[in-house]
Amino acid sequence: MAVPCLSARHQPSEAPRDDLEEECWCRGADRRPGVTGRATGGGPAPGFAIGGVVRWLGVIGWVLACFLTGVLSPGPQAASAADEPALVLGEFSGGAHRAVVAVLREDLEWAGLLAPGGGAAAVDDNGQADGLEGDAVGLAPWRIEGTVSGPNVEGRLVQPDGRMVWRRRFEGPDLRRNVHRLADDVAETLTGRRGIASTRIVFVREHNQRRELFTCDYDGHNEMQLTQDQSLNVGPSISADGRILVYTGYLGGFPDLYVIDLEAEDRVRLVDAPGLTSGAAVSPDGRLVALAMSFTGNIEIHVASLAGGATSRVTAGTAFSPSWSPDGRRLAVVYGGEGGLARPSIALCSLESGAVELLGSRYAACVDPAWSPDGRKLAYSVIDEGGRRGVVVRDLARGTERMVAEGGVEPAWSGSSRHLVFVRDGELHQIDVVSGRQRVIVRGRGRVSEPAWSWQALDLEHGEMAEQEVDLP
Repeated sequence: MAVPCLSARHQPSEAPRDDLEEECWCRGADRRPGVTGRATGGGPAPGFAIGGVVRWLGVIGWVLACFLTGVLSPGPQAASAADEPALVLGEFSGGAHRAVVAVLREDLEWAGLLAPGGGAAAVDDNGQADGLEGDAVGLAPWRIEGTVSGPNVEGRLVQPDGRMVWRRRFEGPDLRRNVHRLADDVAETLTGRRGIASTRIVFVREHNQRRELFTCDYDGHNEMQLTQDQSLNVGPSISADGRILVYTGYLGGFPDLYVIDLEAEDRVRLVDAPGLTSGAAVSPDGRLVALAMSFTGNIEIHVASLAGGATSRVTAGTAFSPSWSPDGRRLAVVYGGEGGLARPSIALCSLESGAVELLGSRYAACVDPAWSPDGRKLAYSVIDEGGRRGVVVRDLARGTERMVAEGGVEPAWSGSSRHLVFVRDGELHQIDVVSGRQRVIVRGRGRVSEPAWSWQALDLEHGEMAEQEVDLP
């Protein structure tokens, strides 16, 4: 079976309907329980109706074909890492101290606070980790140390002058998650920005011609299946706080918009409209959703309230794949204008004035826009004139583009605005766009696609109240 290289959120695989209307309504009913991290879910869906958007396939077919080929040539090198306070791993004692140090080291390296392979040396049998000398990095290092008792972790952050900044205990049933929370506190203290180690990533996994939603920790561990519909579930978007997930599902045989409250373990069908419904994105405040709809006869961006009600059209002309600005006032979209998608580009659309700003690019096509949480950058997938693909990061103030991931598609930002998750060869990859460091986090058991990254932490398995962070004297 041929698999299009554009993400499933961009596949106009709608089913025809006879009840075409000129107004679309969102619904706050039709609740469907059983779509949780514990993998309870519905049964098989009815057969899928096919057709209804064949006219769109001819318009964007060449884009789909181009994404099946090649790897872009190397672009400019990543910028050098920003200066951060020097940090070393001190001694951790007790139970699983070696496992704690290994996870903590990886978290802090990925946050840019430890140099990979250099910020902390190998751990001996006593949990001692020898770090860089202070003069090797130009200043005395901070130190993180602690003790381990069962799954609970106590951490102590020590200043270069030897004074303890804080002493905190992280309690909960999952040792690895407790270490992630410790790493995030260290990052926040040293940089003023909350770390990303406790966040989650949602993605689509394809198997036996079905697509289900999965979630994992930011580093690919603790993978859980969210839906078991034996159907097609595509185009996930997760709210900034990690609690609300929206996606396009074919549970009833047609592409409808569903909303899952991950904390309440509840699913609602929000939009039930004729034609295409796809590419939904939750607003930063968690109140609205932007999505592509075709019930008017053209694929356009609409905005709806997650509480239900009528949708409002944002764009005139072909547009899809919306991404919100952090202030919620604009959308970055794939735009074809009145002429369709002969050469798709990225545009910024104002929700207040309706003004559309086209962003020029040296590439033949630009799709999958993702607006960084700091508002300064856009990441998107590109293809060049030779059909080669990759992920670029655009500096919105300067208008410059920098290739960061050759062969990659479908980028999504972390809450730090420093890291991206993206798809390459059916696997999930991550990149630190400052240092250029990359890693694979999810592979195997079918192709994966369409990652969405929460900007804050939420424990789907144990619940937020199951974990405690205690400041100690």
